[in-house]
Amino acid sequence: MSKYQVGGTTIRSIRLALRAAKSVLQEESTTFDALPTQQSVRAYLTHTPGQKAAAQGFISYLNRTYDLSLKSEVNARAVSRVRTQQLETNLRTMYASGGEGDAFHRQWIKSALMLLHGLSSVNKKALSFSSWEIHGQAGFNVVLNEQTYWVPAPQAPLRWLNEIS
Repeated sequence: MSKYQVGGTTIRSIRLALRAAKSVLQEESTTFDALPTQQSVRAYLTHTPGQKAAAQGFISYLNRTYDLSLKSEVNARAVSRVRTQQLETNLRTMYASGGEGDAFHRQWIKSALMLLHGLSSVNKKALSFSSWEIHGQAGFNVVLNEQTYWVPAPQAPLRWLNEIS
């Protein structure tokens, strides 16, 4: 709050930092009655790697205040594995929902491109797609950043998802 009072930070930055601090503490104990361990910090950052910078300030505070030696390091391989699992779960959920329409197809294509083609991020508004069948398999011909990709349609059998798992 002292940084805020002198204009060194914003309320939004404080809110984001507090959210990360809460989540780091909650990873160790849902009742917030225990200090985080290196294992709980690692688990939190593995599942939410985008919060590393937000959590770093709180981790530094804990280290100074409680004489801890927590590090905000995260294993890239573990993050990749969790991300793959999240994408697979997302696609399975979407497949089971039987959704339709442009918004649904854009979300399906975004997740499929990230999982099947290894794209780190996809702007679903920037892609163009059309239905395209290959070897009897329904799917989409997708153009993104002047590259062309093919992804299976959500109505197609999920055997391809089981093959990559």
